[in-house]
Amino acid sequence: MRLAKLNESLSNHKLATAIKSKDGKKLINEGAVLSDKVIERLINSGLNTVYIEDENIDIELQGTLDSDKMAAIFIKLQEVYEAASKDEFNNYKFNNFIRNELLPEIKNEPISITVGQVMDKDDIIQHSINVALLSVKTAITLGINRDKIEYLAIASLMHDIGKILKQKNEKLKKELYEEIGFEFLKRKQTSALVYMTVKFQSEFFDGNGLFKMEGKKQNELIKILSICDYYENLLRTTELMPHECFEKVQSLVNTRFDPEIFDAFRKSLYIYPMGLPVRLNNGVEGVVYIQNKSYPLRPIIKTKNMYYNLLENLSLFIEQVTL
Repeated sequence: MRLAKLNESLSNHKLATAIKSKDGKKLINEGAVLSDKVIERLINSGLNTVYIEDENIDIELQGTLDSDKMAAIFIKLQEVYEAASKDEFNNYKFNNFIRNELLPEIKNEPISITVGQVMDKDDIIQHSINVALLSVKTAITLGINRDKIEYLAIASLMHDIGKILKQKNEKLKKELYEEIGFEFLKRKQTSALVYMTVKFQSEFFDGNGLFKMEGKKQNELIKILSICDYYENLLRTTELMPHECFEKVQSLVNTRFDPEIFDAFRKSLYIYPMGLPVRLNNGVEGVVYIQNKSYPLRPIIKTKNMYYNLLENLSLFIEQVTL
């Protein structure tokens, strides 16, 4: 199978994977033939890429959370946000959820956010889960201790709670969502690291962020949340592919983002999805076949006649994505 841009050219192609909604409901079965009408419906639902069947039958998809686990965490977080909107947030239970259900899913390899699934631009829950995955892995790469990683996971999942509370309370409409989230989490007796990270999530490394706090005054959790939030927003709300979102982040190092944090971030995610069609700088075209865990920017590429391990062939690199 290979990843393909969703447009009319895919009419009569077969889906290589099922299309599911964010809560795990199957929308279209694996093997279904795409028609013009189905393609239009998928595009309108927020989907811009799909996996289609081709000669690469041995490629296996790779995602940090499979669709069923993502759906379970999505539903749980939906319940947490609903309770918070009624001022019923239970910090102790939420910490247990983080410790027992989310963190064990993050393995010792870079994060892979599944493409080819419906991405809702306005979905705070989906966004927050992805940000939490990226933030936790970046923190692990930096060598941050377990307690701080748990605090970062909480802050990541709750960093947009102020937006939800604003929607529920007319009196909060003119308030900054960062301030609303800060006050809410402080009142709910979360750690100071959690509510301070939520408050200062929009700060820039050069001091030109919302509260004009320079990088040297920011703790590492703030810096991690900032970069992961920005990347995921690009991935979810634009038609950019992961490698293009990564390049946008890279262009803001030393101004918006701390270079040390960026270095850990780039080691913590796969930016070339499995099955992605690419062209190497030697002119050969192929697809991403296997990820290199130790260096996610240099995967193994499968071509018609051979395999290229970019970690071993350092003179080769991905010159263009041919999606």
